[in-house]
Formats: sequence, structure tokens, C-alpha cells
Amino acid sequence: MKSLNRPFFILQALAITIQATAVSFLSTILVRYGFPSSRIGLTFTLAALGCMLSKPLLGALGDRVACARPLTLGCMLFGSCCYVLLVFCPDIPLLLLALAVLDYVAICSATAVIDSWSMRLIHDGYEINYGLTRSAGSLFYAIASIIIGQVMEQYGPKPCVPALIVLLIALFVTVRFLPDPTLTLRPTDRVSLPDGLSRLSRNRIYCLTLFGFFLAQLSSASGDSFLSVRVITELGGTEADMGRVFFLQAISEVPILILFRTIRRRFHLPLHILLAFSAFVFGFKPLCFGLAHSPTAIVLLSLMNGLSFGIYVTAIVDFVLETVEERYLATGQLVFGAIGQGMGNMIGNLACGVVADRIGAGNMMICFSIFGMLGALIILFGTRRKEKTI
Repeated sequence: MKSLNRPFFILQALAITIQATAVSFLSTILVRYGFPSSRIGLTFTLAALGCMLSKPLLGALGDRVACARPLTLGCMLFGSCCYVLLVFCPDIPLLLLALAVLDYVAICSATAVIDSWSMRLIHDGYEINYGLTRSAGSLFYAIASIIIGQVMEQYGPKPCVPALIVLLIALFVTVRFLPDPTLTLRPTDRVSLPDGLSRLSRNRIYCLTLFGFFLAQLSSASGDSFLSVRVITELGGTEADMGRVFFLQAISEVPILILFRTIRRRFHLPLHILLAFSAFVFGFKPLCFGLAHSPTAIVLLSLMNGLSFGIYVTAIVDFVLETVEERYLATGQLVFGAIGQGMGNMIGNLACGVVADRIGAGNMMICFSIFGMLGALIILFGTRRKEKTI
């Protein structure tokens, strides 16, 4: 079948740039509104809960109906509208919290649908280098982050709104040139969320890896959702420093995403070792952030993101393709995102917010770093035996 690398390259670039604009600086906007750490933690806990509920439902829907295009567009449009309302919203804490949560859930669900969409098209035989196309998102995320950080420091978030509208129009045009995945179900096939969850729960490798990344996300929540509190409130940094953090985080992902499969094939690296290493770095990052003594140090430490998220986002596609039955591919990937990322972030954000209010964001990051390292051990020693596809 034909190559879809170019349109997916553009799609990932647009989608992740929208995410950088409408999601990545949410905590910074909430800090501007005077939200304390506990309320920021509650906001991202509710957002993670929303993602945890939405992703399995979207995955089950994607396994039953070829609807990746309308799902992507609908979620992106709804989330962007919530962001615009958040920017121009009066200072009403409950309304601000609700808009931030809905923005986060919709945009992150859309990016998850795009990843699932590309995985299904790869399975259908289309030529898609997932790492290469996903690197476009990281590259444009890096550029957008540094620009948005500078703009927000000088003018606030309002100038981002017209840029977001232009990005949405370009996204709508791009999606028209991409096919929906082919569903190869027989009339007797039963595809439902409960059935998919039941089948996945009997896959030992899937469940242990999922639990390991759930623990890793407890650590990641401390070093991501509260990084602006650490940089701006505790170390005296600015929104521009946060822009530089996001820039280096995204840039560090690009070589990993492009070279992941080449390196894995050349050095015959087992997938469970790569996943375990990613989980370890998810834990090691907040430890370093908590020990850092200046915004500049945190900016430089952000380069580790390529070794955590960069490896994870590419390896998890191979992991699902190798361990999950064909008719549950979308469910398998989005359930992994819902529990491994969503539930981990939900519980992590709530706990981190409470702990950060008592001992400070830096000390909280140091304490929560242990979970990622524990998750790495579970993945490394619990999934060594290759399991047959369920």
C-alpha cells in the first residue's frame, strides 16, 4: 500500500502544536490565576480521570467503527473552544477548573486517537514510520513551546488564540487526505469494551507492563504537572524558562523517535529492557528536578525527556502490536494510556498536590521519584519471558 508518512508527519506536527498551545501551559495559566499547588493538583487529577474514562471508550469505538477522522476533529475542536473560554474567563475558580479539565481531556484524547489511528493503518499495510512522523510533533512542539513561553511572559495567553484557530483550520484540511482504518471483523466477532478488557486482563505481560508504567506515571506527575510551581514559585524562574524547558524536552525526543527502530534492530534490544529503562528515567527525572538549585539546571535536565517519553511513546506502539490481538488493537493501546498514564497521573497529581503544599514541590519530587524506579524493576524482571499474543 502507499506511504502515508508525509500526511501523518503534517498531522502529528499540527496536533502536537495544538497540544503545546492549549494544554502544556495550563498549569502556568492557573498559576497566573492564583491557584495553589493543591488546587492545581486537583485540576490535573480530574483531567487525568477524564482521560482514563474517555480513552478506553474511544478505543472500543475505534475497534467497532472506522471513525478516526471525526473523533480527532471533534475532540480537537471541543478542547480548543474550552481553551479560548479559559483564556477569557473571569476569575471564577470552579469555572476555571472545569474549563482546564475539559481542555486537557479533549486535546489529549485526540492525540491518543491519532496514535491509535496510525497503529491500525500500519497493521492494514500502509507504510508509516511512526517514530519519524511522531518526531514532527516533538520538533514543532519544541518550536511552539519556546515561542509561547516568550509570548506568555510578555503578553499573557490571549495572543495564542488566533494561532490556535489557524492550526485548527490546517488540521481540518490535513485530515481530509487520510483514510480511516479498515475493520476486518467477521459478523460473529464480538468487539466490546468489557470483552476487550477481559481479554487484556489475561495477558500477564500486558498487565505487568501496565502496572509498571502506572507507577512510573506517579513519578512523572510530580515532575510534569508541578514543574512550573518548582521553576516559577520556588526557584524564581519565569514563563520563558518554562518555554525553554518544553523546548528542550521536545527536541530531546526527536533523535530517539527517528532512530528507535533502527537502533532496536541493529543491537537486538529486547522491548522489555527498553520499556524498563524508560520507566526508570521517568523516576530519575523528578529526583533531579527536586535536587536542582536553579531554573537553568532544570532547563538542562529536561533533555532527559527523550530517554523517558521519547522511548515510551515509540516502544508502546511495538508493544501493543506484538502482544494484543488484532481486533483489540485500539482498545489495547488506549486502555494502556488510560491506566498507565491516566490513572497514574490522576492519583499522582492529587497526592503530589497535597504533599507539595506541606513540604514544597522540590521535596515532593524527590519523594515520588521512587515509584518510577520500582516500576522499572517490575517491567524488567516481571516480563522477561516472551508471551504469545492473546
